[in-house]
Amino acid sequence: MGGFLRRVFAGAGSVVRSEPSGKDTAIAIRKRDTTDPALASLIARSGELKRQLVDFAEGERFKRWLTAALVEAAGPEGVLTESDAIGVIDHFVLTFRLPDGRTVLDRFVAARSDLPAGERDMLLSWRDSVEGIFEVQRKHKDSVALLNLIDDLEYRTYSNMGSGVFRPIREGDFVFARLVPIAGAWLVSGMLSSYPRSSGPDIAKIALGLATEHPELVFRNPAKIDEGWEVMRLNRTEFIDFFGTDELILPPAEAEERLNAQLRRHQEAAVTRHRLSGKAIPAPMPGMDVLAYNLPNELGDFDTVGAPLPLCRLAAAYPETVDTVFRKVLRQRNFTWSEHGDVLLRKRKPWYYEREPQPGVSVIGDRLAELALRG
Repeated sequence: MGGFLRRVFAGAGSVVRSEPSGKDTAIAIRKRDTTDPALASLIARSGELKRQLVDFAEGERFKRWLTAALVEAAGPEGVLTESDAIGVIDHFVLTFRLPDGRTVLDRFVAARSDLPAGERDMLLSWRDSVEGIFEVQRKHKDSVALLNLIDDLEYRTYSNMGSGVFRPIREGDFVFARLVPIAGAWLVSGMLSSYPRSSGPDIAKIALGLATEHPELVFRNPAKIDEGWEVMRLNRTEFIDFFGTDELILPPAEAEERLNAQLRRHQEAAVTRHRLSGKAIPAPMPGMDVLAYNLPNELGDFDTVGAPLPLCRLAAAYPETVDTVFRKVLRQRNFTWSEHGDVLLRKRKPWYYEREPQPGVSVIGDRLAELALRG
């Protein structure tokens, strides 16, 4: 990479303005207290450390992995814009896992025994970066307040290239960005792309897609975890009302149709609750006539489909026969559920144990819902 690209990338917060809104509207920046001197010093230092980190990542030891990432991003056409390249490098430095499981950032910190403890802690905290779609809530003298449409949290955000980075952005605009923590605040990392407020409905569609496909982004907000469990409890009640039980065994060929029938009942109940609350109901109601349960075709080749929770519940319900069943299925005559069951499930269903249980639904914030309904 050329020196210019390194400078732009290392200076967290270069702005790409998309779909200019036409008129140049003057936005008054609210005068606020200047940044705390200790924070300002750390922000300034972060710029130098980021440049060193990028130089480290572009070294020979990481060349094959970084080149592969850039080639993949360029696609069949082999075209990669500067802003795209910056995003690829940023992702590579902060989140890409090397064969030993560590990131380039981890390697950099380990190689820099000369760094003071505070700087080491700051760099390592960058592993908790936040990628999101944000709405600009307020502009301060030296920072901006960004509402993450996905996790519904507000982030007080700075740039180590100075507050001028935020000058083209207006309150009410939207930005795509990656943020890293810094002393209780946040710092833009890599490229920041902005979009005018008129693009809200389109932005909302993208945010909804991310919230659905990557619920872990939503659950950065602990309140959304609580709300998600509450929705799950309601869904469970509706499931029992429809099927008469909370444990259902169906052939895969029938499962999709039956589950979608229950989904339609759930949607009808949601419409009823909206009416009773006096809220306006969009036409059509979001999610109506959408088949949410679309099971993979290969499931049709199986007589049944098992998961850890129902297997554990069946084992608990039939302790006298569980060993006999598993010995026959596994062809292991010495198998006992009490001794080998947990090991078996962890081996065959590792995904179930990789993280703490989370709700199976993503609960979006009011602002994202408002923007989505406008579309």
